[in-house]
Amino acid sequence: MDKSTKVVVIGAGSKSFSTKLIHDLVLDRDLLGNAQLEVVLVDVEAKKLQEMLAYAK
Repeated sequence: MDKSTKVVVIGAGSKSFSTKLIHDLVLDRDLLGNAQLEVVLVDVEAKKLQEMLAYAK
């Protein structure tokens, strides 16, 4: 069975916080090893959330 990790980012519309976090999660494979990563972005500001979703993709 493969391992999986789910990270929920509350307040993901914050560019100063979320860009660094997303960058680290994607590029630092030592954090997860061989686990699958699911990142869930949550924010009350829909426009800011969409911007961060586009960045993450």
